[in-house]
Amino acid sequence: MSGQTNVRAGNYLILGHLMDLLSSGRQSVTVAMEPQALTESVQSLARLTPSELRALWPRWFNRLPPARLRRDLLVRVLAYRLQERQQGGLRAATRKQLQVLAKLGKTSSIPKVVEPPRLTPGTHVIREWKNERHQVTVETSGFVYRGQRYRSLSEIACRITGTRWSGPVFFGVKPAVRPSRARKEEKA
Repeated sequence: MSGQTNVRAGNYLILGHLMDLLSSGRQSVTVAMEPQALTESVQSLARLTPSELRALWPRWFNRLPPARLRRDLLVRVLAYRLQERQQGGLRAATRKQLQVLAKLGKTSSIPKVVEPPRLTPGTHVIREWKNERHQVTVETSGFVYRGQRYRSLSEIACRITGTRWSGPVFFGVKPAVRPSRARKEEKA
């Protein structure tokens, strides 16, 4: 175990165990581990010294850790990698979206890319309006509100309020879009 000159006696077993778990050095490996063992391994990282954490880094990332990375970040990143290898990493679509955001962040301001949550059948959407609770059930072919079927949340919001509303905004499924001051000033 090279690079481990300052290993404390109590941490020698922890460090050896963690290095054995991830000895392949490949990022795509999934290590089979019981949930309790995973929890103990993650917790054991917090007991390691910065030099011990730095000794683990090359085994898990195939390169040296950034020189000025603080101990708490070393622990967090290594814990994430351990969990990622045991439980699997991010989905390909999520990784791609993060890469796009990273590129946008370097060149311009990041637009709101967060998708509103998808309403799956069986979900209950609840809104309180004028001291009255309104509950809508999402179904495959639309929505049910007080025993009546509707095609959209907007129809239900209109029935409740008596005015036109965006149903997803009214029920809090989607945030209201408000133009920024800069846009308002450009139009004036």
